[in-house]
Amino acid sequence: IAEHENQEQQLKAFLGEERYAKFTDYSETAGDRMMLNQFTTMNSVSEVQTRQLLEVAKEERRRAIAEAGEPPNGSRQAREFLAWESEDGLNRLVQRQELVNARVLERAKAILSPEQIEAFGRFQANQIEMQRVNMNVTRTLFGGNKPQGAASSPGATP
Repeated sequence: IAEHENQEQQLKAFLGEERYAKFTDYSETAGDRMMLNQFTTMNSVSEVQTRQLLEVAKEERRRAIAEAGEPPNGSRQAREFLAWESEDGLNRLVQRQELVNARVLERAKAILSPEQIEAFGRFQANQIEMQRVNMNVTRTLFGGNKPQGAASSPGATP
């Protein structure tokens, strides 16, 4: 973590305050932008709607981070990497994403049509399910843990 903070300080010194702020904003919203790009590719959503949704997602993610008591200026990637250290951390990560999704979906009602809202809600649910599956696969492959919800083998001790 200290090495990451040192690299961030060097990057900030190199870019300057204004460009570093733009870079940080771009980096912090990478996941949201990719998710919205997937959604807008599959659905008829205007550029204006996409920009508005991105702004809402950014605000709600920052709100959730603040409510969790985490520093707002931390790297999203570093926070998520640290969450992988425990199953509780991973569960908190998914729960936070579900909270952000619910808030974004609610606010998106002022941006999207009813048909788009329905499609967006389904899309968000699919994204969360894929995140859970990916976490279970990763945990199984690299962590040696049994995937969540996996049945015990007959005769195995808990």
